[in-house]
Amino acid sequence: MNYKTNKNDMGVNDEVRRLSTWFPANGQECILTGWDSLDKISGGLRNGEVVVVSGYSNIGKTTFVINLIKNISINKHLPILFFSFQQPEYMVAKTLLSSMSGLNLNSPLTEKEQSLIGEQIECLKQAPIYLDNEELNADLLGETAEKFAKVNGIKAIFIDGLRNIFCTKHDTSDIEEIFQILKTTAIKLNIPIVVTDTCKIAGGKQDLSSQLYYPNFDHTSFDPVFDACDMMLVLHRPDYFGVNVDDKGRILRNILLVGIEKNSEGAKGMVSLKYDFTIKDIWEDEDENLIL
Repeated sequence: MNYKTNKNDMGVNDEVRRLSTWFPANGQECILTGWDSLDKISGGLRNGEVVVVSGYSNIGKTTFVINLIKNISINKHLPILFFSFQQPEYMVAKTLLSSMSGLNLNSPLTEKEQSLIGEQIECLKQAPIYLDNEELNADLLGETAEKFAKVNGIKAIFIDGLRNIFCTKHDTSDIEEIFQILKTTAIKLNIPIVVTDTCKIAGGKQDLSSQLYYPNFDHTSFDPVFDACDMMLVLHRPDYFGVNVDDKGRILRNILLVGIEKNSEGAKGMVSLKYDFTIKDIWEDEDENLIL
């Protein structure tokens, strides 16, 4: 890939810096998430790595992952494999259509809106998204992934529900065994694997009202997940717990904080995204991106 640069272009340094965040220093290829602020810090989803999207229950992990799939597979036309244990196939499609159209599909639609949904359905039909919501045996994960990689050329795997993966062996080492299989598969196929999991909050939910920005997550609740993954993204919504304004008077309603708690090949930090779960959409608003 060749880039032509003009030394007289005042923006060339910014462009070079922007491009450098796309390709980690170790030369690994990566897939951009579609949220520039997150890609700038994290370096994107790197091939050969396992990424955990964590957070407490009902915080929006499934919606986050489906929006990530939209950014990658619909907007960039990259084929992906999605193991969905939290939603049936029709709900995944409904979530994608709502996010794509910006419409609340739980409300009556006008004729114009129905026409728009029809167009988005045709677009969705062309998207290289391969969905599987059957029980997932970790021992067969590699075999299944290899099949899809060979036939469909998948560039990433998404698994919504780490605890829904089971092993032939049922003992205390299940999680370690599952991650060993996930990591081996990611490396062998040279793709990123993204998996969701639920975490605990240090001190419990009652402490969140005093934590205006981002709670003190109990990292011991991540073990051995935290130790096994290459990157961990932890989601938090202040307004979910009634925190709508911070101590500087900034509005926190409809703000989704994404904390990069672990990043083996890049920086850690935090970014803020906007969300509207009535239309199942998560997006980036540079004008309202909180500096945390």
